[in-house]
Formats: sequence, C-alpha cells, structure tokens
Amino acid sequence: MTVSSRFTRLFTLTLSLIIAALAGISLYAALALERSLIPQLDQKMLTMGLTVNAKLDRALRYGIPLERLPGVADFFGTVLAADPDLAYLVLTRRDGTVLYQYGTSLPKPEQLADATAATLKMLPASQGAASADSAKEPWPIQALTARPLGDFYNLALPVGSGEAVAGVLHIGADAGFVIQKIQEILFDIATVFVIATLVAFELLLLIVHHYLITPINRLEMVLSHIADGNLSHTLPVSRDETGWLARLLNQLVERLNA
Repeated sequence: MTVSSRFTRLFTLTLSLIIAALAGISLYAALALERSLIPQLDQKMLTMGLTVNAKLDRALRYGIPLERLPGVADFFGTVLAADPDLAYLVLTRRDGTVLYQYGTSLPKPEQLADATAATLKMLPASQGAASADSAKEPWPIQALTARPLGDFYNLALPVGSGEAVAGVLHIGADAGFVIQKIQEILFDIATVFVIATLVAFELLLLIVHHYLITPINRLEMVLSHIADGNLSHTLPVSRDETGWLARLLNQLVERLNA
C-alpha cells in the first residue's frame, strides 16, 4: 500500500467518524432545542399575556367596555416592540369578532374565532356568563398553554371581571421561530464541523509524517549509504508497519559487515 493510499484511507475514515458524530450531535441538539424552546416560548407568552390581561381587566372593573377602550392597538404595539419573539396581540369578543389587533403577521379571523370558542369551552360555567356563582374560585389561567394556529403558536387568555368573561386575548408567536432557532444551532454545528475537519486533516498530516514519511526518509538515507559502500548505518526498529522492513535491512547490513 502506497503512502498516498494509506493517507487517503486514514483521512476518509476520520472524516466519516467526524460526520457521523456531528450528525448525531446535530439531531440530538435539534430535538433538545425544540423540546426546550416550546415551553420557554409558552412561558414568555403567558407572562406577557397576564400583564396585558391585568390592564384590560382593570378597565373592565372600572366599568369601561372592551369596545370603548382607547389606544389599545397602540398599547399592543408598545408591548410587542419590547419582545420581538412575539408576532401579534389580538383581542376578540366572546363571539370571536376581532376588536383590536396589532402584529407583524396575523392569523385569519376564522382561526381566531375558533380559538376563542375553544377557550370559552374550557371555562367553568360560572366564568362563561354572569352568575351568582361567579365569585367562586377563579379559572386557573396559568394552566392554559399555547396551541398551533395555522402558521403560529397561539395562547388564548380569557379577559373579564369577576362577573363574566368579556372577551379573549390572543398572544401569538410565529411557528417559524422554533425552526429559525434550530437552523441557527445547525449553522453553529456546521461551523464546528468545518473546523474539526481542518484540524483532523492537520493531525493526519502529522501522523502520516511521523509514522510513514519519516521512516521512509530514513530508509532512503540508509539505502543511499549502502549504495555508496558505507555499511555503518542502521535503522531504528519500531513496532509499526515499517518495523519489519527496518529489521530486515539491519540484518542485511549485519551480514554484509560480517
């Protein structure tokens, strides 16, 4: 086997191992990132929604209907500007009609109506309409989670005073957010792959030089001395593939010197 073919096999083997390892790491990282991002995004949407919900609920307690709240869209814009990971804020009536909305991209009205209806179905009966039992234990809003809604993750929170739910607040995030984050980490892994490949190439050069090129250069030097009639040079015997050749040549030199 020639030096070049041996080097090619070593480099191919090392590169294959690096690719297999990085592919496994990439898959694991992507799955782990997706599992961790969704709960984080969900918690961020819930925190933001509870903050906005508290202000809307305060207005309702003062007797101001949702339809007459001033500057809601501008308020939504200010909230979204503070968190670029969120795509929109929408306030709907109980029937799903959009009252106020703001965002870089928005779901379809029928999607928001369906999400509103689904949220109201989850509410206890005392929370769905004015009732003498409405002062009972409040609905645990923290138990709500974001759900896929078209191209978005949508978190729907009921808005209302202690008497009845007056509407539903929708907080949305682009579903592409998770994909974008996964693509970013895959790009980082690809960068590591390129660097690891270059390092592996350099290490292989050192290995080939140490175990193949250097012994061959020594062999060439000893053979040159033998050709000149100088039998005083021998080769160091190693335990690798070149050791047997060095041993045979040393035995030949010893016989010639005998």
